[in-house]
Amino acid sequence: MAYNLLATEQTVHVLATSDVIDAVRATVQTPSHGVVAASIVPLAVWGETAGIDQLNQVAFDVDYIIDHTAAVSGVGNQTIDSNGLTQQVVTFTVAYTPPGSNLPPLTATVDVPMPWLEEIIAPNGEHPGLDSAISLVNAAADRLVAMHGG
Repeated sequence: MAYNLLATEQTVHVLATSDVIDAVRATVQTPSHGVVAASIVPLAVWGETAGIDQLNQVAFDVDYIIDHTAAVSGVGNQTIDSNGLTQQVVTFTVAYTPPGSNLPPLTATVDVPMPWLEEIIAPNGEHPGLDSAISLVNAAADRLVAMHGG
């Protein structure tokens, strides 16, 4: 496993106002950066595989974002989506230190929806969720650079 499983809790996952499934909220910690976040695994999937593919993907994606962007940390969080429903996210902290500066870095946070990180990489290698997450983080970094005037 490419993650540490910290806790599980059986729950329901509300997909829409009239669409609910039984699920397991699995709290995992990524191996490289120790980011703790919760992923919702459908109960049927949990019963077959304990969500190993989905949880591996989450851990890989979170660590990949921190390794390959200006994100310096992440933490599992919840927000309200456009339908007024609770959604799991990873809140990444993005940092930019202006050249030659001795001051602390400028920072911003970015909420990446967990479904983007749970998406299993397609056989052709496409992973639009990860691509979207990286775009969000890079846009925040660009805003920090622009704010500094760089």
